[in-house]
Amino acid sequence: MSLLKEIHANAAVAWSPVKRRAELLALGSKGDGGVGFENTGGEFKLVSMDLSDPSRNMITLGSVKTASRFTSLAWRDVPRHHDTCPYGIIAGGMADGSVTLWNPALMLDRDAGTDTPASCEIGRITRHKGAVNALQFNPHEDSAHLLASGGSDGEVYIMSLEKLASPGVFTPGGPTTPQAQANEITSVAWNTQVNYILATGSQNGSVIVWDLKQKKPWCELRDPARGAATALAWNPNEGLQIATASGDDQHPSVKLWDLRNSTSTPLAEFHDHTAGILSMSWCPNDPGLILSCGKDNRTLLWDLFSRKTVTEFPSEAPNAPAMGSDQFFGGGLAGQRRWNVQWSAQIPAVASTCTLDGKLQIWGLSGGGNPACRPPKWMRRPAGASFGFGGKLVTIANPQEPAGPNTDMRRLIHVQRVVSDLGLVAEAEALDRSLETKDFKGYCEQKIAAAANANERSVWSFMKILFEKDARQHLLLHLGLDAEKINELNAKFNPEAAAAQSAATSAAPADPTSQAPSAHIDPVTGALLSDRIDSDLGADDVFSSGYPPNGGDTTGAPTGTPASPLSDVSALAAALPSPLEEDKSKRLDAVPAPVYTEESESTLMQALLVGNFEVAVNCCLAYNQLADALLLASCGGPELWEKTQRAFFAHQQRPVMRVVSAIIKNELTELVEVSDLSEWRETLAILSTYAKSEEFPSLCDKLASRLETAGDLHSATLCYMCAVNVEKTVNAWCKESEIESRTYGHTIALHRLVEKVSVFAMAVDQPDQSMGQEVALRFAEYASLMAAEGRLDIAAKYARFPDLSCAILKDRIYNAYPVPGYQPPPFPFDVVQVQSQAQIQQQQQQQQQQHLQQQQRQTPAQQQQRGYGNKPAYVASGANKASGFGPGVVPGSTENVGPQNLPIVNAFNDLVSQLQGLPLTMMEQKQLQEIQKGKEVMFTKLNIGELSPEVIARLHEMVACFGQRDFGTAQTIYVALTASDWAQHKDWLRGLKSLIHISMKRFR
Repeated sequence: MSLLKEIHANAAVAWSPVKRRAELLALGSKGDGGVGFENTGGEFKLVSMDLSDPSRNMITLGSVKTASRFTSLAWRDVPRHHDTCPYGIIAGGMADGSVTLWNPALMLDRDAGTDTPASCEIGRITRHKGAVNALQFNPHEDSAHLLASGGSDGEVYIMSLEKLASPGVFTPGGPTTPQAQANEITSVAWNTQVNYILATGSQNGSVIVWDLKQKKPWCELRDPARGAATALAWNPNEGLQIATASGDDQHPSVKLWDLRNSTSTPLAEFHDHTAGILSMSWCPNDPGLILSCGKDNRTLLWDLFSRKTVTEFPSEAPNAPAMGSDQFFGGGLAGQRRWNVQWSAQIPAVASTCTLDGKLQIWGLSGGGNPACRPPKWMRRPAGASFGFGGKLVTIANPQEPAGPNTDMRRLIHVQRVVSDLGLVAEAEALDRSLETKDFKGYCEQKIAAAANANERSVWSFMKILFEKDARQHLLLHLGLDAEKINELNAKFNPEAAAAQSAATSAAPADPTSQAPSAHIDPVTGALLSDRIDSDLGADDVFSSGYPPNGGDTTGAPTGTPASPLSDVSALAAALPSPLEEDKSKRLDAVPAPVYTEESESTLMQALLVGNFEVAVNCCLAYNQLADALLLASCGGPELWEKTQRAFFAHQQRPVMRVVSAIIKNELTELVEVSDLSEWRETLAILSTYAKSEEFPSLCDKLASRLETAGDLHSATLCYMCAVNVEKTVNAWCKESEIESRTYGHTIALHRLVEKVSVFAMAVDQPDQSMGQEVALRFAEYASLMAAEGRLDIAAKYARFPDLSCAILKDRIYNAYPVPGYQPPPFPFDVVQVQSQAQIQQQQQQQQQQHLQQQQRQTPAQQQQRGYGNKPAYVASGANKASGFGPGVVPGSTENVGPQNLPIVNAFNDLVSQLQGLPLTMMEQKQLQEIQKGKEVMFTKLNIGELSPEVIARLHEMVACFGQRDFGTAQTIYVALTASDWAQHKDWLRGLKSLIHISMKRFR
């Protein structure tokens, strides 16, 4: 309970009923500012309170003097008069018996800087012959124009303000029914549920409930003590419950009546007041709360359901009052009595009080007082929801308020499964089905068809190739090299050979053992590609035999007469195709043309005549006659042949010849090292065609390393896949996943990583191979994500790594989703016995007083009291509690940390504080608790010097990464720490893992 605002005003009060101007109050002064018994009239005033202003001052918006004093005040928003009275109508009961009507809009909507209008009065009704003690507008929208008044003359009037110029006035009993209450009317109250029911209270304690339809009393409630009915209030939610307050000093009470049960015996009575009650107000926002104030200088807040006083408004320190009537006749502190209390109609937990010494106070019902047995309705959640493990959502809803204190309230709890990401769950289920059915090629085809970009499409295309039987042949097809289509180009360069080959293929039966048709190789090409030269064949033998070297086709030569290689040269030349006429592409000048001179021909002839092939070859090379040099070198032995090959390739400038050189010399490693990385696909095709099976993985790995170094991570990943390098492939995917998370979000990037790793592991036939700490963390996170979506069966398949988070997850899955016949996982925590403080003290006493036998015994009651120490407490496996550092060590203390290491403490504290200020999920909040524990353990070890210089150096590196928001590098440092110092520091490294993981998601 706290005092919010205060203003000196001896006035009747009415709260604004307009929601948009709920901070307004209307004051009708009682005008006690005159000397003695002089009547100086009253004052109508509008004030405003600003609850955001810490001061207690209130702002006066306008005031108007009145001829008579106010005795009561009421304010109502009347829909019928919204056009002229947008802020409602204020009715004032005056001491002269009149009821005046005021339009607050005339005071509120005046131009800035202008004076308050001389009068905001819009009507006056004069029917009472004495002071108007009570006023109230009908609370129902369709009857808001009806105003009830009760006067000291014992009369009750109903005033219809449908026409403000000529209000209608009638009595509740009609003109022919005599008034049932001859005593002074002290209070009036409209029923909150039925618009034609009105209750009136009188000075003799009689309370009459009027039926305005029947124009007669419906019932009468009498106080046996016949004390004045100073206040009436209907239950805001129940139209048959009414509260009455008695002003009798001998029997002060608040009575709660239920008109369904009895009109002679109240349902409940409240007797905490010790003197007569002056005012009472039933809370419009919570029907279980009532405020009352009395002559005993107490203002009480009642809880009707518990029938107890919740709190009492504080009274001010007794200041010495000025000499007034109370002081003169011995009243003393009576001036501080509160004679009126009202709840705000629109602002919950705010109420006003008026004191006899002329103070209007605004109170807030927060803080102070006794603990309430139940929260106020405006603080109670109408509904609640909480997410549980396994995608479960638990929802609750508060029922309607009970009709009585003993009425049972049933609350329903709904438990349902909620999937927050239907697309993710559908993709996870599709992946799980493919892993179960082993239809990996079909799954890859689906991913290729649904790929969002070329990079993703190429990854799944390479993944599909890994499941093919002839993977290298399919790799060539994927790279755009179709052997059959390339073979068709032979018709362009040698039509006769292509026709003969086609005829032979169609005529000959298919040989099931042949893998590919044999290609026609001419002698020169055969000599070029030959790896072996017949060293036993000399020059004399070659030229004397009359046969071409390496055997030639002698078809058509006369029997017994060897055909000369130079015979029918013209016919051969005529048969050669002329593709130059069709080739319009750019000519390459990379190779100098051969030069033929008389001198070169003479030298060549002389060398041949004496059989010196080395001189002949050198002569041809000198004149760029490269083809002639190769032809002659084939007859000069292996050494000359190898030398000529080197010279031949040294003269070639065309890129294709570098490839030919690598193929012939079997120098694929050198080719990979010097190849153009922009043409990596051609290099990969060469490796796929010519590399041996045992060399292919290492060559692909070397090519991938060059691509990764050059920054082409995607192309490097494809080559790593061809090399079946699981570790580097997965690490590359992890790097790509971090990049994808910035575009597609962390969840989608995580799922893509998991599905690629899972399918790739099946492709290389290593489904259970450990893929490193980083992948284990990703799989554990994915398992937690699946568990949060309610797919515990899928989550269990990915929580298979030896990590604490996986162990905890497996244990939770087993208990939430038990499978018959499934072996339960090991419990993720160690059970340790923790002694209670009572047991520790007892042991110390036993050690100090061991000679006293009677103090070593314990009664059964003592054993029962100290039995808490026998219950097991659970801590993380291998974790060191702060108490394990020994006596005198304060967990998380940093008082002994040197100034060179204080940046570590400050950086970790700052990062954790930033995370605490973010809207974290339930899972992240739990992880944050583990982070706090791990941080305290790390600080404790740093404080007592248990961290090695190497660990401290890495922590400094990690702190620098925190400052640059480079959490990827920080994670790399963390992985290095786990590899080297996990056994000694796993108690705080676990929390560090969660800290980096959440920071990567929240600060990317």
